[in-house]
Order: sequence, then structure tokens, then C-alpha cells
Amino acid sequence: MDALPFQIGVHVSDIDNAMQEITAGLGLSWTDIRDMTVGEWNIRVAFARQGPPFIELVQGPPGSPWHVASGSSIDHLGYWTSEYERERERLNSIDLPELRGGAGRVHFHLPAAGFRLELFDDEGKDAFYKAWGLDTGKGLGHGTAPATEGFPRGH
Repeated sequence: MDALPFQIGVHVSDIDNAMQEITAGLGLSWTDIRDMTVGEWNIRVAFARQGPPFIELVQGPPGSPWHVASGSSIDHLGYWTSEYERERERLNSIDLPELRGGAGRVHFHLPAAGFRLELFDDEGKDAFYKAWGLDTGKGLGHGTAPATEGFPRGH
């Protein structure tokens, strides 16, 4: 199976500062921050407009599954599948722990990697991109990265 993530979910302690830093570093632009309620928790969510993969930032309150005390942590890689139930069965068959996630999505925990896989049914792809106002024609390499004059080149 060759599933490539369309989304990288990252938990952050301060969504506003995280957006500013990523914009400064990569030149990405963002959707508006949305205040959402998932179960008993109020969270804040924003997506980088450039992708795939799209960076999803999530800030949660203390005690919630989305909370990080400082900094950030990768939470999940989201990917589309045209065979949702078959893919779900496949992941169950290799003994990955299945978890219920936000918005009723199914996640599979990768204990050694320290993050989850989040399954998305292809049937909802257009509606998802439209609801968030995401541009699917550009990958992350197409941001307007800031000038790097004075910085050493990578190897």
C-alpha cells in the first residue's frame, strides 16, 4: 500500500505563535483559526493553505488529548483511502490499536513512532478541502519562503 499523507497534525501550545513562526520559516499562509468543540473540549484549529501535505495545528486546553505544555508534538498523519473499510480492516489485522478520534474519525496508534494514522474516506475529500478553503494544487514546496541570505546552506 502506498498511502501518502495529505495532512500532518501537530499539537501546539500556542497556535498564534506557531503560525507566525512557520510563516516566517516557510512562507506559508493559514486558514482562519477555528474554535471547535470535540466532546467536552474546546480546541483551536488552523491549516496551512499550501499542501498537500497540509499542516494542521491544534491547540487544546490543559487536560485534553490535544494539550502540550510547551512547544509541539506530531499527533497524526492523515490520508485518504478509496477503500475505507478495507483499509480499516488491514490496519486492524496488523494489530495497530484502533482509537476513535475527533469528528468521529478512526485513528490507529503507531506506538514506536509516537503518533497516529488518521483515515479519511475519499468520498469526503472535496467537501473537506472546500470547508477549509485549502488549495490542493500546490505542495509545501510552493510557499513563498523568505530569503535566506546570510544563512549557511544545507548539506
